[in-house]
Amino acid sequence: MDAVAVQSPHGSLHITELFVPLPSPCSLSSIGCCCLPPSPSSLLSVYVDGAFVSSVVARADDFTGLVGLAVTDPRVERTFSTKPTPSLLRLLNLKRGCNIVSLKEAQQSVSAVEFRIFVYDSRDKLCVCDVDGTITKADIRGYLETVYLGCYTYIHDGVSDFLKLLVDSDNASGVLYLTSRPFLHSLETRRLIEGEKNGGGPQNNMSSSSSYQGQSFLSLASTSSAFPFGPIITNHESLLLSLYRETITKDTVTFKTNALLAVVGVFLEASSASVSGDAVGRNVKGGGGPFTWGIGNRENDCIAYANAGVTRGNILLVDTSSRIEIWCGRVSKSPTGISWKDGGDQMERDLDQKKLIAVDHGQTFAGYNDKALHVYVKRKIISQA
Repeated sequence: MDAVAVQSPHGSLHITELFVPLPSPCSLSSIGCCCLPPSPSSLLSVYVDGAFVSSVVARADDFTGLVGLAVTDPRVERTFSTKPTPSLLRLLNLKRGCNIVSLKEAQQSVSAVEFRIFVYDSRDKLCVCDVDGTITKADIRGYLETVYLGCYTYIHDGVSDFLKLLVDSDNASGVLYLTSRPFLHSLETRRLIEGEKNGGGPQNNMSSSSSYQGQSFLSLASTSSAFPFGPIITNHESLLLSLYRETITKDTVTFKTNALLAVVGVFLEASSASVSGDAVGRNVKGGGGPFTWGIGNRENDCIAYANAGVTRGNILLVDTSSRIEIWCGRVSKSPTGISWKDGGDQMERDLDQKKLIAVDHGQTFAGYNDKALHVYVKRKIISQA
């Protein structure tokens, strides 16, 4: 799963937790949990964009997919951290944009696992977009066709061009793709997003993340065959549990809220802001988060975006017919306990009875290609400048 790192004005890096989509059964069966004492056979060498990092070593938990990093300096106690400190991150020599981190077992030339770290500036802005039902036309069919059948035609018309327009108009650094898909299907999701060509399916050179190593967001933004470039955040729960939440219970708001607040947290850390639970809520509510627009196909998506600080009127709700609605609901209490009570339209969520009451939704548009939607977005961005 992709990680998000944010650079502070002083140059220090702050990062979300590190996960890798390990195969099952895991080829790294000798690797134990990161909390266990290290043994020589369990250590993984670290490479960033193909360059060996001799000062850092890794371990991976083959059950959770968590990755822990530690320094190799014998004078320092070796402690593996799944959320590395700024001093450890400095040793990786990460660059702005997409960094490919490969982990290799000793004496093996092929990477055992790999993940990506996207480095942003603390002042960068991001749009957040759901995948199934938002890029694809429906949750279940879109998931099955893109993951199991390799078919990429069942997507909303104009969605990639609209996302590019949204990023360009808002001067954003890209899109963060947030999906409840299990992280074991990260590669298939990446092929959909980074290889889509107006419904034509993935390009051959999109099958490996090495296509992007060392490239900046500006150069990647000009790639005409793909969606706007950005990290893909997936659900690190088990395959069955994540599918159950996505397709049966539809209860994804907690996962998505927590995932977005984790990203908000590192932006606030990089901005030298307090990141205790209450402080995150206050800073997000005051406009301190990076997310400026959110697009989803369910109320739970919209609630998660609101919890992460996306302002009212900047959240778009799309249905299976591609009709797009300006979501104007509000939440009085999020699953993480953040309170939003500043007046205006209200949306109340009864967490105990799982009831959702939406009030006063906004205007609607015919689809992603609707010129009226494009005008709305541009005028909204100008009014918020």
